[in-house]
Amino acid sequence: MQYVNRQFDCVLVKNGKKTIVNTENILSKCKWSPLEGKIFSNSVEMTFLNGKKVFDKGVFSDKLQGEKLKFL
Repeated sequence: MQYVNRQFDCVLVKNGKKTIVNTENILSKCKWSPLEGKIFSNSVEMTFLNGKKVFDKGVFSDKLQGEKLKFL
């Protein structure tokens, strides 16, 4: 089975970089999370969507990258 021209999603995590979830670093539109106050021992550095970088060290890409799901 070949996977030529397949799309992928991927999150790169920095191990050992402590992250505390609070209202200043929540990036969702609603600005709240049930995880508020939780301390994680890792942090998200980059996120790829459909093979394209959409998040890099706290900054989102200004291009809309999402696509509709296609069910086979």
